[in-house]
Amino acid sequence: MKSVSRSSILFALLYFVQGSALAYVQSFQKSYLNESGVSSNDIALITSLLLLPFVLKLIFAFVADLLASKVANPKKLLMRIGLFISAAGFAAAATVDPADHFYVFTILMLAASSGTACYDTCADGLAIVISSTRERSYIQAAMISGKSAGFIIMAGLFGLVGQRFGYPSILLSLGALSLLPLALLSSVQEPIAANKTFQPLKELRWLLTPHTLCFIAFAFSYAMISFGGDGLMSYFLKLRFDTPIDQLGSYGSLRGIGAIFGAISSALLVIRVGFKRLGSASLMCVAIVLWFTPQWLTPENRLSFAALWGFVWGLQEGIFLTLAMNLSPKKFATTAFALFMMVGNLGTAVGDGSSTALVDTWGFVKVFHTLALMSVVPLILYNLCLFLTKRQEKLQLDNVIDIQSKK
Repeated sequence: MKSVSRSSILFALLYFVQGSALAYVQSFQKSYLNESGVSSNDIALITSLLLLPFVLKLIFAFVADLLASKVANPKKLLMRIGLFISAAGFAAAATVDPADHFYVFTILMLAASSGTACYDTCADGLAIVISSTRERSYIQAAMISGKSAGFIIMAGLFGLVGQRFGYPSILLSLGALSLLPLALLSSVQEPIAANKTFQPLKELRWLLTPHTLCFIAFAFSYAMISFGGDGLMSYFLKLRFDTPIDQLGSYGSLRGIGAIFGAISSALLVIRVGFKRLGSASLMCVAIVLWFTPQWLTPENRLSFAALWGFVWGLQEGIFLTLAMNLSPKKFATTAFALFMMVGNLGTAVGDGSSTALVDTWGFVKVFHTLALMSVVPLILYNLCLFLTKRQEKLQLDNVIDIQSKK
């Protein structure tokens, strides 16, 4: 368990840094650029560009698995490179006036974003190859908790730092934070057994297995409903009740705290209860909360609702990510997990965009109810995926026994 504790601390810290970067981008970047004199169109441009490396995470994953047969500890190597690039990008951007040198600032921030996407992708792959099936729920809980804690804590601290020393000081702080995980990377060993030859064309057959196709369909539908509903919560409070921004901020903080407890609970319960029962229960809880959101979510009880929704969201997100890790073959774990996340991100984009667009024509009540009813789709796919995975494992075991008997 000591190795699990060390790796959990490392991954929690990595995702704390990532959550801190997210806090800057979501809470401060637009205000910083606006006050510097950058136009709205240019703000929109840089915001979109910073998401590009995360859309292309599959490339980082592919390189990491491809290097496995040529370089020792390829994931750790790429993580170190990513952390250094991220730190250098943020620190250098702090020295550039975004209005006077907008394209230089954009390139530096894009480099920082690329470094973050690189170490994030390789961290997922490293987590899979160094852990057993039993340990992965704890690692995922550490990742989700670290990211949520980074966002909550650093959003407040960045506000204080920025107010006293100016916005560039936030970027300098991010640069320093990006170097912290480097000290812990050496404490985690990347197994030599994981460094096998990666043959992309041959491994593509894995994509065509029934349980993998079913999980991909589940990942898309689950993310579409979960994140589609999550993205509407603050929007609902603002449009329905004209909730002030400070109250929206407190809602976001409590939602993050709830997500931490939900992720920790998923790690503790999945071993005792099992994936089938806990996963099904969490998906049904998501559907129930979404159905009653128009009645339960008001400015008066926003904090208790935020904690409830955050807990339910964190619980099922932890289960989804742990199952994605378990279904990723160790031989090309980084690529497989990145593919699952890419499908999930696509589902998030579709769900968030379509649910927000439908509010104008359908209204909030009908949209929330539709999302709740649609939850039956990922619920069916989830249980079908578990069934097909169990059958696939039995077939593989039968093949091994048959080969051994022939010998």
